Amino acid sequence: MRTQLTIDHLVRKAKEMKSRNFTHRFPEQNGLWEQLLSNKVADFLPVGIALLDTNFVLRKCNKLYQAYIDTYSHCSSTEIIGMEYFDYFAGRNSPIVDIFKSVRDCRQQHSFYEYPVPLDNRVGMDETFWDAKLIPVKDSRNQIKGLLLSCVDITESATMAIQLCNQNDEIKELKTTIKTLMNLNHENTILAEQKIAVNMKQIAEPFMEHLKKQDLNEGLSDNLDKIESDMNNSFNEFAYLSNIKQYGLTPREIQVTALVKMGKTTKDIAQFFQISTASIDFHRKNIRFKLKLTHKKVNLRSYLSFLDDQPFPR
Repeated sequence: MRTQLTIDHLVRKAKEMKSRNFTHRFPEQNGLWEQLLSNKVADFLPVGIALLDTNFVLRKCNKLYQAYIDTYSHCSSTEIIGMEYFDYFAGRNSPIVDIFKSVRDCRQQHSFYEYPVPLDNRVGMDETFWDAKLIPVKDSRNQIKGLLLSCVDITESATMAIQLCNQNDEIKELKTTIKTLMNLNHENTILAEQKIAVNMKQIAEPFMEHLKKQDLNEGLSDNLDKIESDMNNSFNEFAYLSNIKQYGLTPREIQVTALVKMGKTTKDIAQFFQISTASIDFHRKNIRFKLKLTHKKVNLRSYLSFLDDQPFPR
């Protein structure tokens, strides 16, 4: 019956350690843990257990803790009993040294989660990650006799989380690069279109001026005036499209701006496209947002006409 109560007590403590819910103080007794470790009962725990004295020398440990040592220490589990913790693990320059001293001197337990512990360079790994708890243990007179270290190796999951975070950062950087390239390509396309239009106009204008100086009959002169007017309208419309494209409007939004600029109402535009007025209102809202007119008392038609009057870039 005494043994069964001891095992129940141990299982309860193990669950408390694993759940991370350490809201009360542990009345741990040094003798209890020495007995459990000596009887190998602690080998059934899902956490590594090590019992250290006040100088942090390892006195006893369970089987899982031995496995951790064989994996992460330059020492073997058969030789660590009687060695100081920082001689076989972590190292004396590790920040964890101060935690051990604080728990011993202040008699207050300490929990740390996903804690990085650097390894000896002879191990071949940089660091490990642990969920652990350090508890002061006492004798029957309530005097500090040492520390109880319970720990769970989470190196694999923590490393995967770090890699995933790095991958997310790389994906974000790639998306930013792609977006930049797309914007650059869009700008280059607009500049190329503008350059072609400018070249065409520069080529056409001298011929038009030359034809005007010729002795043309009335019919040919009227036709020439009409050709020049149509040509200028085409160039102006192309200039407007080049100016409006830089705002990232969709083809339908560009069509809507053209009709708004002509003075068409929302109802007229909805009938023209055979869609609801709510859809046109949605397009107009997006257009104002992209033109940075949101919350500004600026008439959309007036602003589009202003863009139409902007000089064509040369």
